[in-house]
Amino acid sequence: MARRGLRDILPDLNKKLSADYNTFIQLALEGLASKDHSPVYTGFFASSWKASTQRTKPTDRVEDFEPWAGLKKRRDKGDTTAYKIEPRFATPAFRYTDKVFIGNSTKYAAYALENPKVATFVQSQLRPLLQASFNEKRAPQILVGTTKTDPKRGLGIFKGREYVSYERI
Repeated sequence: MARRGLRDILPDLNKKLSADYNTFIQLALEGLASKDHSPVYTGFFASSWKASTQRTKPTDRVEDFEPWAGLKKRRDKGDTTAYKIEPRFATPAFRYTDKVFIGNSTKYAAYALENPKVATFVQSQLRPLLQASFNEKRAPQILVGTTKTDPKRGLGIFKGREYVSYERI
């Protein structure tokens, strides 16, 4: 079994923290991109959450992006079932030392945020997501039988019996 030295601790810790940070960001974006946690008319707002190291500028108009432009026309005509939530932005990888802004790119983001769904999600569910993302995840314990023990060794009723010695992987 290969052993890692003390010099490997800091790079390993940095990788682990960055991986957990990215997991948290992805879970937060997935949570926001849902009907339960974002206001939905056409789904464009819920589809427009993004993470970046810079503040998100609210510049996108629903009329400029398909299929949401067509869905808006259907909704305006009374079709209450027309919406589509499909995240529009890929999530880049971040280092845990990066300051990350999660924002919405829709022009009407400030108006849509008056709906309490987003605030409720941020106040009630981000902390559990953060704790779940950064908890130490233990690997399953795997033991492999490696050698037979000496029957002369052992204590009490176990003395004189042959056992297999296990080594943790």
